[in-house]
Amino acid sequence: MLFDFWINWIYGLTNVEVALSFILPLLIFGCGGLTLFKRHFEHRLSLGLETNEALNFFAQCVGVAYGILVGLTAVACWDNFEEVEKIISAEVSALHDFHQLTYAAKGATSEQIRDLDFQYLEDVIEKDWPSAQRGELVHASSESFSDIRDALYRMNPRG
Repeated sequence: MLFDFWINWIYGLTNVEVALSFILPLLIFGCGGLTLFKRHFEHRLSLGLETNEALNFFAQCVGVAYGILVGLTAVACWDNFEEVEKIISAEVSALHDFHQLTYAAKGATSEQIRDLDFQYLEDVIEKDWPSAQRGELVHASSESFSDIRDALYRMNPRG
């Protein structure tokens, strides 16, 4: 139950939030550890500039952890990009097929549906995508899509 909560919480985060929530605490932990070590323990170990192996080891561990997290974040971003690319390709293909099917119908309604197709596509490109890029969830194309659906309901396939 608790495991499911954490998995859902992690998958609900954006890539930037994931990067910040994992990398920043590690950096703070690493810098804090270095500072505490230099203040409280370095003089006890009689480490001079020549013999600073403990700090080097700790810095290397933090560097490796940071490198792994940056790599995993890059892979997650690329996976999200590929998933979105597949979804967009499927929607464009479906819209193209739908647009081509309207030529089989006769009458003013089929021409109106073709015009509404272009309006829907314009709304997605000009309004929905820029709002998604800003991190907002705006469905400006929903009205155009509803107009297409309503026109389909009114359409008489025989002309």
